[in-house]
Amino acid sequence: MTDPNRDDFYGRVARLEKAHAHGQGHEAVGTLGRSAHYRPPRKRMPIMRGSVFVLAAVIGLKASLYNGIPEDVYLSRLAALKQGTAIERVGAFLMTPDPLSIWLVDTWRNLRDSA
Repeated sequence: MTDPNRDDFYGRVARLEKAHAHGQGHEAVGTLGRSAHYRPPRKRMPIMRGSVFVLAAVIGLKASLYNGIPEDVYLSRLAALKQGTAIERVGAFLMTPDPLSIWLVDTWRNLRDSA
């Protein structure tokens, strides 16, 4: 014959283990330790965060190339890419200077010249 309290005991142990896995703990009055309060994880948008990171990387790469290569050489290479295959045309579209990358290059040049 099994003890009827055994199932209740293991149920409580499982509940406590689950609470500990979420960062909760036992909180007695006057002691320091983990709080019994459970804060639910916030909802995140990993696709949006990744997209912003990729966009910033592309703009930073474009600005650094535009800053490091003389402008006429950069634009002639861009014109050659526009005459290439479909993938090269996509690359030319991505590497065409936009207002944000031009502003970034101007800012870098002003910082370099003032230093």
